[in-house]
Amino acid sequence: KKEHRDAAREHKLVRHLLPDYLRELEDAAAEVARLEAEKADFERGPEEESGEEESNGEESGEESEKIGYVKQLENDLKEKKYSIRDAQLRIKQITAGPRAQTSIEYARKNGGDIERLCAELAAHQDAVAPVLQEIEDLETELEPYRRICRELSEARRRLRALEAALLLRLQTARAALDSDATRAMVLTLAHKTLAGFLSAGVAAHRRQVVAAIENLWDKYSISLATREAKRAELDEKLAKMLGGLGYE
Repeated sequence: KKEHRDAAREHKLVRHLLPDYLRELEDAAAEVARLEAEKADFERGPEEESGEEESNGEESGEESEKIGYVKQLENDLKEKKYSIRDAQLRIKQITAGPRAQTSIEYARKNGGDIERLCAELAAHQDAVAPVLQEIEDLETELEPYRRICRELSEARRRLRALEAALLLRLQTARAALDSDATRAMVLTLAHKTLAGFLSAGVAAHRRQVVAAIENLWDKYSISLATREAKRAELDEKLAKMLGGLGYE
């Protein structure tokens, strides 16, 4: 599963032994993401040049059309190819060699109606020519999308191959270590782990100290003299109020 693969790549041993492999993996994943974004962008279709805002319903319909942009191009291409299929078959028959009874060459050899066949050939060619141009235009428009799909398929294949190679890469890197290198690696990893624990403890203690100081500040930010002066002012006001009410 993907979460298991991600957890394995985040393991401290993998990050220590295979930094180059992890960079390869990140580059491969970034390439897949880039091509997926290009593919999605193409599938949204050309941007509509309109300055007017449309209603929600119209926007939903437009988005639906954009999502089907590539499918629409492919359907148009298929329909145009189908529309000239019979004409192209007939052109092939007419232009075949002298052994084909439907061909001009056969008619020429056997005294057939060459003029009729030539006229039929010209009519079919004239009818097919603009459709062939439209097909070529559609093929040209679809070619960038097909290229992106090919590249995306290859990028995904490379990424899967890299992910599958993790265990082999790890075994190879471990086998290349002698006893001294292994000892140094263990000490380095242990040092990093301990440093992480200590850093976390220091950070937690720092937060406690900050909280304690903030609490003291809240309690003693006003000096005693200021508090006594404020109290005397309030006592004086209270005495005047009681005097006004007839209390001495």
